[in-house]
Amino acid sequence: MAFALFGQGRYPQSLEWFRKAEQKLQSGEGGDEAALFIGKLYLQGLGNKSDPAEGVKWLKKAAEAPFNPVLETPVFDPSQPDRNTAVGEAAVMLGNVYRAGFGPVARNPEEARKWYERAYDVGHIAAAKVIGDLYYAGTGMPRDAKKAASWYRKGAAFGHASAQFALAELLYAGDEGVPVDKKTAFTWYKAAARAEHPGALYALARAYDLGEETAADPKRAIVLYKGAALLGNAAAQVAIGTYFYEGTQIAKDDATARKWFDAAAKQGDRDGMFNLAAMMTRGEGGPKDVPRAWAWLGEAAKRGHASAGRAMTALEQRMSEPERQAVAAMRAGR
Repeated sequence: MAFALFGQGRYPQSLEWFRKAEQKLQSGEGGDEAALFIGKLYLQGLGNKSDPAEGVKWLKKAAEAPFNPVLETPVFDPSQPDRNTAVGEAAVMLGNVYRAGFGPVARNPEEARKWYERAYDVGHIAAAKVIGDLYYAGTGMPRDAKKAASWYRKGAAFGHASAQFALAELLYAGDEGVPVDKKTAFTWYKAAARAEHPGALYALARAYDLGEETAADPKRAIVLYKGAALLGNAAAQVAIGTYFYEGTQIAKDDATARKWFDAAAKQGDRDGMFNLAAMMTRGEGGPKDVPRAWAWLGEAAKRGHASAGRAMTALEQRMSEPERQAVAAMRAGR
């Protein structure tokens, strides 16, 4: 009844039934799920009112419920990495609440890590990646790349693609306590790429493009760049756009190149912004639009593109009067 009412958006009524269920059911019978949903309803204000402190109290009750690791540990499915039990989901939610703070619940990175570790202990593999991120960034604790790598390995070993990619990145570049190991890094890039992780696909494409740790294979690089680009990786979008613009490995197609640069630019990629601006300035692959090109160069310069500032100045010097007026209107916010 509680779930039916929750599904209908009748949250105050569902809260009443979840409370009844929690009083009558033991943890393994659904009491932990009832406590979880009571916590969600209070935390998100879906019941009578928002009460984050009360929500946290109920989430802790669910997260601390008895757990039998032999009978209750879920089988990790890489295609559904966030799939969870009630105990694990409550622990993850507590980790998220304390990681960022929520209303009157103060940010507490150490408490967040404790709950993420609880989530991992009850079988939520994705928590290993989050804990690794906390150690890597030094969030609320001394930065420790070695511990980050250890946690990434825990997730990577179970097939968690984001953990595999994070471990590969760390091994590729090296860090304090983590020696450079490009050979192993590429093993993990390949594992993550099999799960279509965009960053891993891009890393492999770049390796085949440059012949790094493998024989150069431009055709394979293009396939991998395209796969990463279609999944939204901005750097790959710039790369595939460049292939279409240069027309050496594949047929030149300015319109397609411009579309890829535009996609990357809209994601904040400075190279995509610069390349799009260059094409707009010359009217390649689409209409000429000097004022918009000027605006994109400005955005690229803000993000540290080495040539954007000079290109912007040079563009200003050869603008027509209508183009200058359009830029002036942009500067004025009109």
